[in-house]
Amino acid sequence: MPRIVRVLRMKQWLTDHWSTAGAVLVGGGLTAVFGNIAFQSLLDWIDPSRIDEGFARGTLGFGGGSDPGQVAQNTTAIITVIFGSVVIVCAILVIGLALRKIWAREGALFVFGLLGIVSIGASLAGFAADPPAPSASVGFLTGIANFVVVALLLVPATRLDFDPFADYHRATIASDV
Repeated sequence: MPRIVRVLRMKQWLTDHWSTAGAVLVGGGLTAVFGNIAFQSLLDWIDPSRIDEGFARGTLGFGGGSDPGQVAQNTTAIITVIFGSVVIVCAILVIGLALRKIWAREGALFVFGLLGIVSIGASLAGFAADPPAPSASVGFLTGIANFVVVALLLVPATRLDFDPFADYHRATIASDV
């Protein structure tokens, strides 16, 4: 098949499936970000000398005990488990979206919507803190990106991508125009 034909087919595919491709790309990017957080927390848990002293002092009331280093290590273990779980769920959903599984679309709407709410809520608390948390803007952008995934999954073109009768619907729409 000539190269130009392949390029034109890819262009047509992206025109037809732009919202699904966008949701997969943004969702995959978010999964990579969450994976980085989980990996860094895992490294902090394994090597407590990597833990920031400010973080260690800030976690004293959270993990029980009076040793800031031990409490911070326990906290990083909890963060590792939470973000590791998020990464596994998001990776499964993104793969399901790429394979156009309806359960993945429904699950991604819920999970990325929930993550968006949590991210925005946490970042607003970070903005309201005195002094404002330096990572609050990153959390806010992460929340917005989660809502972008949800919005892309709610686009009617995406619904057609997950509809088993999509070819029929597209043909009907094309014949009406």
